[in-house]
Amino acid sequence: MSTSWQVERLRSLAQVNPATRIPRKGQLDFFPMEALVEGGGLARGHSKDVSEAGGYSQFVNGDVLFAKVTPCFENRKCALADGLERGVGLATTEVSVFRPSRRILPEFLLYRLQAFDFQEFGVNAMRGVGGLKRVPDRMVGDFELRLPPLPEQRRIVAFIERELALFAERREAHERKKAVLAEAKQALREAIAFGRLRPGDARSPSEEPWHGEVPSHWGMDRLGNLFREAAELGYADLPVLSVSIHSGISDREMADEPGSRKVSRSEDRGIYKRVEPLDLVYNQMRAWQGGFGVASVEGLVSPAYVVARPRRRVVPAYVEHVLRSPSGIEEMRRRSRGIIDFRLRLYWDEFKDIRIPLPPIEEQSAIAADIDAKLDMVDRQIVLLEKSQEGLALQRNALIHEAVTGALAPAVMGRAVPTKPGAACAV
Repeated sequence: MSTSWQVERLRSLAQVNPATRIPRKGQLDFFPMEALVEGGGLARGHSKDVSEAGGYSQFVNGDVLFAKVTPCFENRKCALADGLERGVGLATTEVSVFRPSRRILPEFLLYRLQAFDFQEFGVNAMRGVGGLKRVPDRMVGDFELRLPPLPEQRRIVAFIERELALFAERREAHERKKAVLAEAKQALREAIAFGRLRPGDARSPSEEPWHGEVPSHWGMDRLGNLFREAAELGYADLPVLSVSIHSGISDREMADEPGSRKVSRSEDRGIYKRVEPLDLVYNQMRAWQGGFGVASVEGLVSPAYVVARPRRRVVPAYVEHVLRSPSGIEEMRRRSRGIIDFRLRLYWDEFKDIRIPLPPIEEQSAIAADIDAKLDMVDRQIVLLEKSQEGLALQRNALIHEAVTGALAPAVMGRAVPTKPGAACAV
């Protein structure tokens, strides 16, 4: 680190939540917390009337925004304000606004606030309970840092942005691979569930067009002949299970979400439906998106869910795979009622009339096991990619920390000074 770096407190370099002149009339750009991108960036928000400005954090182009509430602070939700239509914007009050002085580049400040030492400072300064801890604005100004001269700040910003562009390319490559694997999962499920990977079997077109050709020795039946609707009420000591569009039905008590009220009183649980192992449970509003699954434990589900209990010998796991296939999902969407997608509901009367291909019971078990095994292999590949992405994020954060704290040698960063520093929010 050069001796030209000076020790400063943050309050001497930037105003925290400064006063902002607001237009008297009209609309202003508004950015909720979800508009702040982890690692730096500002997604598109919407607008609010200036009459509401008093209830929000106010900022101008060139200000740096940083989430102060956990876990958004630790996730480095931050942004450099740029391109505001009227030069002024509004954000949730869970965001701290930093207005840089002429001694520190806005881009450098954005990266400096992502360094490990500021993260540690903020976490130690947090006040509050549970999941509502915040970094007090009055304490942020006490953070001490070493500040390089402006030319050195420009070199550091240019270096970081070059490196982050490479990180972004690698991250996008990972996302493309994950998308390919997700498509492969759906293709595998459909091909195996409908018997399309059985070259030795004679095949014939199904009476249901969405089945395509299936093995000739398979049958077909209505779900209403395979399952009956069960609406038994549960009792207090059973776990409340959740149904996810991604993972089906849970096998344990659903976790509390921020702002939600846990269902704990016996009179509340008494209105919930009881499910047994092997019941097929679906969310009427989300079935066409994959909101269903086969229960593995006894428990309770929302009264808004439909519980389908096997009435004859059938392998519910096979049925779930058929319904989770792209063709099955589309059939449930077609049978759901509603004027627009987010209001579509799949009622029992429609669900029970869905006809599915039905192999012999032994084949159903084998097919379900085969699909599970192959999807598990793909999932392991996805997990490896996600771990690699986590590693990239750690490398990214470490690079930023070392660059803004002077731990990197000038030869590593290069000497080129851009005539116009790039926008840090572009990453």
